[in-house]
Amino acid sequence: MMPEDSLFPQDWHQFIDVRFDERDLLAGVRGISQFLDRGFRPITKHIHVLFFIIFERHAKYLLAADEHDARSGRPEPLVTEAIYTLARISLNVNHASSLADAIPSGQRMSELLDYDVDPRSVFEGARTFMMERVEPFGGTVWGLVLTPASSKSKDEYEIEAGGWRILAWLVDLWSKDAEDSEEHTDEGGSAGSAMLRAQLGPTLSLAFPMIITELTFRSGGYESDPSDGAMRGWVVGRLLLLCRDVVGPDDLRSSLADVLGELNGAEDRLADSGVDLTKLLGA
Repeated sequence: MMPEDSLFPQDWHQFIDVRFDERDLLAGVRGISQFLDRGFRPITKHIHVLFFIIFERHAKYLLAADEHDARSGRPEPLVTEAIYTLARISLNVNHASSLADAIPSGQRMSELLDYDVDPRSVFEGARTFMMERVEPFGGTVWGLVLTPASSKSKDEYEIEAGGWRILAWLVDLWSKDAEDSEEHTDEGGSAGSAMLRAQLGPTLSLAFPMIITELTFRSGGYESDPSDGAMRGWVVGRLLLLCRDVVGPDDLRSSLADVLGELNGAEDRLADSGVDLTKLLGA
């Protein structure tokens, strides 16, 4: 049994806080990466800042106020560093579940965002971002993936570049959690990732994973860039496999049939992404 993960010691996260408070955003992100070690994880507000930065439009806004930045508002190095650091966090923890309290999963927002920050700091921006993105989705992480496409309709969504990056990270994290869960299944535990199960709610609803699937394999967006579409399809294929392990092949088959029935050629696009429907559905 791997040892439990520990939060960064206070002097570590204070060092990181100072970099962000000084508006040196790149140094703040690199500070998180600098202290990453096996069995340690950053505090929640630092993970939320990485989510905030990974959405490039927020990075552009932040860079405009970064006293240490000399790149005329170009967010690419900052975003790249944030993506790299987030990936390293999930690789370095012994247990994926140690990050559960930093990821929205239906809890009250006051519990998720229970950290004191200066109202003028980047952390306040991150907290506002988390609130605005997550609360409309019932406090679940799907709010960091899906963006309402229209203020007039609550049922139309799109996935921005930042949403794809966070979804890929979540799928990696849930895959690691599923592997951890396998060790406890024989002891009466539920199959699949417990962290993903929390995102599906008490009824194990696949509504949001199916919306993501439909957006991914809709012909227009997929065919505009087949290589990028196939990579995103591969991520969603892994998400579907994880969902199957939680809800079972019958429920997944029923939900997926509705989506595939509305999308001409979606099965071929699934195959192009390396998704074997026969294996996926246990048929």
